[in-house]
Amino acid sequence: MKFSILSLLIVLPLFIQSQVDLPAASPGASVKQAVGLANITLEYSRPALKGRKMIGSSLIPYGKIWRTGANKLPNIIVDKDITIEGHALAAGTYGIATIPNLNSWTIIISKNPNQFGTFEYKESEDLLRFTVKSQKLLTKEEYFTMGFTDFNETSAHVFIKWENSMVKFKLVHDPHEQILAQIKEKTGAANASNDTYYSAAEYYYDKNIDLNQAFVWADKVLAA
Repeated sequence: MKFSILSLLIVLPLFIQSQVDLPAASPGASVKQAVGLANITLEYSRPALKGRKMIGSSLIPYGKIWRTGANKLPNIIVDKDITIEGHALAAGTYGIATIPNLNSWTIIISKNPNQFGTFEYKESEDLLRFTVKSQKLLTKEEYFTMGFTDFNETSAHVFIKWENSMVKFKLVHDPHEQILAQIKEKTGAANASNDTYYSAAEYYYDKNIDLNQAFVWADKVLAA
């Protein structure tokens, strides 16, 4: 009887549309983080273990390309040029696929962010490939999870964790030269504000750049 019902449930969606709202088996998630002056967003689906052995099993075998989660490939969206594990990555939207292994994973950044799984994966669409170490989690992660960790002013790591495995890769956006260009342009304007002078003086002081010039800007604020 159970087999007959299962067979019907597999076939019936071909003929009807569901009229009952049900929770998604692998709900979508989105997480955003500012790194330097760049905004970086991860969009992905979150399958659950549900008692199954996943990574390193017949479901997600070592050495084989994996969609990394469920449904469509996770997307990484960046609004400024950054580096990812030391490789240049232009602003844009990309897909993330992986090849898990016991002690390391290969991370693939694909130019095609719209792939549903890896059924039509093409290596020719790879933009970047790099390898990172795999870490063993002491506590089992029930739901596939991606996010950001290890922050500072100019960098963060993306983490991927599920079951007892976690990998991380580094993103960097160092806006120093961009900030210097802004300061030069804005402090040189005829209508430069006290806020501009203050911000410029503060940045030069924090970075120990030409403290005499920082003093001149700070003095302008005090004089006003």
